[in-house]
Amino acid sequence: MIQYGHNQKKKKDKGRFSMQKMELKLNGKVVFIDFETTGLDPVENQLIEYAVIVYENGKETLRESQCVKLERGQRLSEFIEKLTGYDEDYLNAHGITLREAYERLKEIIGFDGTDGKTVIVAHNCQFDASFLDAMSVKFDGKRLKADFFDTLTVCRTQQEYGNRLAECCERYGIVIPRTHEAMNDTEGLAKLTKALLNERIDYYSEFLNRFGYSERYGKPKYLLVGIEYFPQ
Repeated sequence: MIQYGHNQKKKKDKGRFSMQKMELKLNGKVVFIDFETTGLDPVENQLIEYAVIVYENGKETLRESQCVKLERGQRLSEFIEKLTGYDEDYLNAHGITLREAYERLKEIIGFDGTDGKTVIVAHNCQFDASFLDAMSVKFDGKRLKADFFDTLTVCRTQQEYGNRLAECCERYGIVIPRTHEAMNDTEGLAKLTKALLNERIDYYSEFLNRFGYSERYGKPKYLLVGIEYFPQ
């Protein structure tokens, strides 16, 4: 998950919820994902790390993270190296191939359509979902069909700015030890989703498969199948 934008300070609202007692109030399979990538373009850039946490009927059943080798022609910029803590030598020595990463994600998530039983959750879901979709096109020759829930869209209904993942988590007293480390971000994402849905369970029905976008930057160029886009 890469986000750029405002870093405006807002009032902190810590301790509103007890995370230990909080449950995920969703049935079926919920897959929290976070991606680190070589850049912002899902066609020109590639995945370099993924993390997933899976809940089934409200209980955690799996968590997994993995780094990914660079494809031919892909490079890590100095900015991405500093942001993620990875360098090219490490990824190429310890990572799996991009195809292997895609096949594993497909196995975990299941890309068989919007059956209402599985939902993918991310913060700035447009970013992560577009990379999933681009891999589906690259390796399977078809667009991705899935259900998505975007916590960024929900958080933008609360306030216009200050909606990076760490900032949204902080409003609920959730601390992410090191951002842009995929599993840390995914753990924070899962806790944030619990907090949001314990606050208002109807966020889920209101924003399932609906992504807000900043009017300042306009609608995303890479549009996903089955998603309603609206300005925020």
